[in-house]
Amino acid sequence: MNISKQDYIKADPDHTPSVWFSILLTALTSMGVLSVTLYVPAMLGIADDFQVDKVSVQVTLSLFLFGFAFGQLVYGPLSDQFGRRPVLLSGLAFYAVSSFICALAQDIEALQFARLFQGIGACCGAVISRAVVRDLYHQDQAIRVFAFVATALSLTPAIAPIIGGQLTVWFSWQACFYFLAVVGSVMFIWSFFHLKESNTEKLSGAINPIRLAKIYWQVVSNLRFVALVMISSLLFGGLMSYTTLSPFLMLEELKLTPDQYGLLIMFTAAAYGFGSYMSGRMVKVIGHQAIMIGGPIISIGGALLMWALSFELSIIYLVLPASIYLIGNGFVAPTTMAAAMQPFPRIAGSASAMMGAFQMGVAGIVSVLVNKVYDATALPLSQVMLGLAFASLACAFYVIFTDRHIAAKQPV
Repeated sequence: MNISKQDYIKADPDHTPSVWFSILLTALTSMGVLSVTLYVPAMLGIADDFQVDKVSVQVTLSLFLFGFAFGQLVYGPLSDQFGRRPVLLSGLAFYAVSSFICALAQDIEALQFARLFQGIGACCGAVISRAVVRDLYHQDQAIRVFAFVATALSLTPAIAPIIGGQLTVWFSWQACFYFLAVVGSVMFIWSFFHLKESNTEKLSGAINPIRLAKIYWQVVSNLRFVALVMISSLLFGGLMSYTTLSPFLMLEELKLTPDQYGLLIMFTAAAYGFGSYMSGRMVKVIGHQAIMIGGPIISIGGALLMWALSFELSIIYLVLPASIYLIGNGFVAPTTMAAAMQPFPRIAGSASAMMGAFQMGVAGIVSVLVNKVYDATALPLSQVMLGLAFASLACAFYVIFTDRHIAAKQPV
């Protein structure tokens, strides 16, 4: 695909994004969340249709997350070398096709395989969007953009389960994947006509294996970057733990219908959106470091409350603590994302890819492990979420200690 000079967006730190541009970035970023939350109300129906146990269905979520993590490691360097736009369009086409294949799956093994490839396609939106923001904005402005995206993104897990629940009740679980195929096609058309190229300094040889290994080593050897990414990745792992087990706790144990479960997701999604909104509002008031500490502490409070209430399984005892946990997750995500990307202007795509790989890799591992401790109560879930929140807090303290150590060495 040829891109003329007028198709480029000039990188300008004072450039203010239009509302429609921000909405497009949000829509692209939301593809992963949409692909997870839309079909969650259908998971029990998939198990019944294929006559398999819940673990086999939960594997479709884990494989999606692993595909999402791996794909970003490919899309990031490709976008550094060839540009954001052609790589994004290729990924969107791959996503639409793989979503259609998911709908046609005749057994659980075929669905698992197709979900892996759907994850590889879905991640293009997230990794390219983060790289585009890094191409265009400095850290404080990037935080505001990420906060807007994260706040608007919270609408996806609020609305998607409602749509998925209705599609499952009125049609079948396959309708959820047909819907995602349509979404992928719409995003391709929208991006083709409205997303210009932002990578004005393409990095020759970015996909050379030796060069790529050096680039990724440059990123992961920056321990501050790793710690910043892990702050939100660990909390996101807690969210995926809840996403993995809550359908079976609510649909199987509490006997809710898929559409009822979809409505309940609105509360946790709104909590995440509230946290993201407050992050963008509070960053200039209390500073980055306070937000990094505050997010995990809020999530620890939510996990402790779920643990305290785990003696009885009920809707409010699940949803209320999870909502508090997600306020903390949303509060810390925009700040850590922008701070982690800032040191890598020349390899923003690769840095974005590594960030996404960490996040989804942690989520995939946690979603596999949490299946093994499931006992039809909220106790194991609360313990996993609590452990992840404490680990997130430890990473936040490491970043603050590192920043203060570096500042102390700077000449006055």
